[in-house]
Parts: sequence; C-alpha cells; structure tokens
Amino acid sequence: MRQMVWSMMAMAILVGGAGCKRSDQAVVPTPAVPAAATAIGEPTSPALHPCAILTDSSVALAVADAQAGQRVDDDEAVGISACRWPVGAGAVVLQVFDAGPGSLADHLRAASLEVVEFRRPDAASVVRLVPFDGVGDEAGAYVEQIDSKRGIRKSNAVLMVQKGNRLAVLRVPQLADGDRALALASMKKLGMQIASGL
Repeated sequence: MRQMVWSMMAMAILVGGAGCKRSDQAVVPTPAVPAAATAIGEPTSPALHPCAILTDSSVALAVADAQAGQRVDDDEAVGISACRWPVGAGAVVLQVFDAGPGSLADHLRAASLEVVEFRRPDAASVVRLVPFDGVGDEAGAYVEQIDSKRGIRKSNAVLMVQKGNRLAVLRVPQLADGDRALALASMKKLGMQIASGL
C-alpha cells in the first residue's frame, strides 16, 4: 500500500511540474511529501476549508466580477487545499499546504520564474519581489506585466503568506493589468485576511 501511495505522489509531482493544469490554475511546486503522509504513511485531506480563509466579498472588492468561491479538491490527496473564484474566462485561485517554516522565499522565487523567459541568464532576478511586513509570519508578492525588454513573457500577480508550517498561495492575474502600486496594496489587504484565517 505504501508503495502505491509513493507511486501516486510521484505521478502527482511529475504532472504538477509539467504544467498540466489549466492556465487559470497554475500551481507552485507541489511539496514532495506532505506532513500528513510522512506521519502515517497515507495522504489525508486538509482539515481547513480553503474558501473560508478568504471571503467572496474581499475577492470581489479586489477583482471586479469575481464569482463565489468554489472548492477545488483535485490535489487534496497530496495535501494541497484550494479554492477558485471564477472571473470571466479566468479565475482567482488560493492554494494552502504545509511547507515547513521559512520556506516562503523559495516558493515565491520559484513561482516568479513562471513569468520569465527561462533562457535569460538573469531570470532569477528579473521579477520584482515585494515583502509585506506584519502579514502572518512572513509574506510577499509580485505583480508583473508582459515586458519583452525585461524578459517578462506573461502577466501575473502572486501573493504568498506563511503562518507556522502553513503556506498560502494566492494567484490574482487580473491585478497584473492595472496599476502596480494599487495591485500590491490590494494584495496586502488580501494577505492580512488570509493570515488571520490560517
């Protein structure tokens, strides 16, 4: 049974790394071994309801026309809890998983590479990462628009909040097309609500 669990987890990690999700559900690298699986040898569903962490009204205030949040259970078997707020053809997506304390910087840097031209030797430093003091144990975000001169191949806005072992990742691509300063201010407010719910 344990061998079957490890095989399923390896497959999930490979699928996640290959980017087989819809573009509105891009994910950060899946944690290799969720804490629940390590403790008892079997993955378990996350205890918290992800759509209860961030209110529909808060998402709608940040992103016009955002619909009610819907739980996404595709990755709960590997310890990732998610909620999706449809917005036209896209969505705002919140993911929560156990990542270990102090891992936010690594996850945020990995997520930032999704919008960069990978062949650039300076890819790791192209995206402007912004820390948010006083939000959870640690928080940060980036907001970038397509910019071929800087090596940004697609627009996106990503927020991460860490509290204890729990890491929350909020993707709000709709904010990337507006004013960057306003988008970051909006994301900090969302981060504060997320932190209070973790």
